[in-house]
Amino acid sequence: MKKTLDVTNAVNQFIKEELEDKNFFFLNNKYTDRQDLFDFALALGVHADKATRLESKVGLVRTERLTMPSTMHKYIAIYYDKVYAREGHTNVDELSDYDRIFRVVEEYANTGFQMIIEEIKNNTSNENFMYDRINELKAICENN
Repeated sequence: MKKTLDVTNAVNQFIKEELEDKNFFFLNNKYTDRQDLFDFALALGVHADKATRLESKVGLVRTERLTMPSTMHKYIAIYYDKVYAREGHTNVDELSDYDRIFRVVEEYANTGFQMIIEEIKNNTSNENFMYDRINELKAICENN
């Protein structure tokens, strides 16, 4: 099994300079970490239904930290929905091929990170960014 969940070099640099150093998403405290940020970006990418290939890679989260079964179950569910069922796969062993699953979630998270980068460039504060996300969630809930 691969050792890290990867992001592009550009995303990693952005996380360090624009998110961690400025405490966006309350990173670098005991309640929020890079895994939470990765999962948030993943959710954005899944919602956009777009996977973006990683051209250059650097590790963001060590896979050994994925100790919560619910995290892996989410990743497997995303793989099942976005690849396995959609493409008509029938080999159930694919659902335990973690390297394949990680590659897919990395690509959806990459899309989400690109969305975050664009939003932060357009919004100057963490509060504005989060307020916009809350309004989007509210609209999604009202439409479902």
